[in-house]
Amino acid sequence: MSRTNEMGDWINRHAEAIYQVRGGPYMPTRQYVSTYRKNKVYVYLFPESPAEIRLPPLAGSIKKAQLLNGKPVTVNQKPDGLYINLSALSRDSVATVIALTLDRSAPSLKPIRPFTSSGALSYGQQARASSALGSFLHDASAVVDDNPNTAWKPGRRTDVDFNAYYGRNVHYMSDSVMNLFQHTGWLEVNLGKSQSISRIAVSELVYNKSKIKDFTIQYQKAGRWVTLVRDTNMGNWSKDIRPVRAQRFRLVINDSSGYPGVREFQLFGTPRPEQTNNG
Repeated sequence: MSRTNEMGDWINRHAEAIYQVRGGPYMPTRQYVSTYRKNKVYVYLFPESPAEIRLPPLAGSIKKAQLLNGKPVTVNQKPDGLYINLSALSRDSVATVIALTLDRSAPSLKPIRPFTSSGALSYGQQARASSALGSFLHDASAVVDDNPNTAWKPGRRTDVDFNAYYGRNVHYMSDSVMNLFQHTGWLEVNLGKSQSISRIAVSELVYNKSKIKDFTIQYQKAGRWVTLVRDTNMGNWSKDIRPVRAQRFRLVINDSSGYPGVREFQLFGTPRPEQTNNG
C-alpha cells in the first residue's frame, strides 16, 4: 500500500476523531495531540510515544477508554497525571487514537499544558508584555511554554498611522515598515508567589538578521524594579546569579533592530543540596 493510500485509509478509520471536532484540550507535543467533541476527548499517540505514557491530569472522570474500533484501553487517572497503557495493543503506524468518554462536556475543559521539559519555575505562569504582535503564538505566554517554536514579538507602535501604508508598494523588510513596530518593550512573569531564583535563561528569535541589541533583566522589590543584569547580546543566553527571592521578574528590551522576538524567558530555582556538584 502506498503512503497516500495508507493515510487515506487511516483517515477513513478515524473520521470520528477528525471531522466536526476542535483541537484540545491537550496542547500539542511531539508525542501526542488531541481533539474533542461533546463529551469525548480523542488522544492521538504518535509512533514515537512510549507504549505507556503519562499525560497531565484531565478534569472530570473517564467513563470509558477505547480505540475507535471498540477495543478497550487501559487508562489510570491519578492526581499526578493520566496514565495510558497500549502495551497490549497493536500501535498504528500513523497515530494510535484513543477515545476518552467523560462525565462532562469536553468544551468546558480548559487548555492543558504539557509537563515542563525544562524544569523552569516560570513554566506556565502568568506572563504579560508591554505590547504583542498577536494574541496567539506571539503573545507573552509564548515565553513560558517550553516551546522554541513560539515566540513573543513586540507589537505595533501606537503613534503612527498604519492606514496610510495600505495599498502602497513597500517591502515588509524596508526601514519604513519595520519602524512601524516597537523596538523596545518588556515582558513580565509572575511566579504566583515569592520564590528563590538562581539561574535565568532567555533565547532570542532571530528573523532576517533581526537583533536584540540591549536588554535588562529585573526583579520587583518593595514595589520597584531592581536590575539583576544587563547585556548587549542575547542569542541563547543564560546566567547563574546570586539567589534572589521575588514573585515578579522582567525582561526589558532597551534597543533592537528588525523584527525582534523572544522564544523563552526561564527562571530556575535554587538547586537543592543533593543537586549541587561539589566535585
